[in-house]
Amino acid sequence: KELRATVSIGVASGAETLEELIRRADRALYRAKGRGRNAVVVADESDASCEDVVDRRARSTHRPSTVR
Repeated sequence: KELRATVSIGVASGAETLEELIRRADRALYRAKGRGRNAVVVADESDASCEDVVDRRARSTHRPSTVR
C-alpha cells in the first residue's frame, strides 16, 4: 500500500531565548502552510520577513512525496 505525504516546514535561528526561537519558527511554519504543499520558510533575523525556499517543481506538479 502506498502512503502519500506532503510537508510544510518553518525554520528559525539566532534567537536569544528558546521562547523567541519557537515563536519565530512557528510563525515561519504558518507562512509555509499558507504557501502550499512541500514548502520550507526560513525566518530572517528580525522576523520581519521570511525567505521562501520552496521546491517549485514539487509545488507546480502538485504531486506529494511517496513513502513505501
